[in-house]
Amino acid sequence: MRALPIAFIALMALGAPAEAQEAVCAPAAQIAQALLHGHQETPAGLGVDAGGNLMVLYVSPEGSFTLVIEGPDGMACLAASGEGWTDLAEQEEPSL
Repeated sequence: MRALPIAFIALMALGAPAEAQEAVCAPAAQIAQALLHGHQETPAGLGVDAGGNLMVLYVSPEGSFTLVIEGPDGMACLAASGEGWTDLAEQEEPSL
């Protein structure tokens, strides 16, 4: 499998608003590899939207995250990314 271009990783790191970026799409396996090797992000959750697309949330131990939308054809596009992800399920419940 060939690696995604450096420009792909650089674009993800810019953090510009989604409306200011062109859609970044590639085969889902390539995006998963780029997120793993470029940001140490692995899948943390997923679900299916009303259109039948798979929504996958990738998260790193340092708190960076990326939401990827994967179509039935195996192509995937970056929907959002950011920093400071907190998994609420891992936090202690407050005592009352």
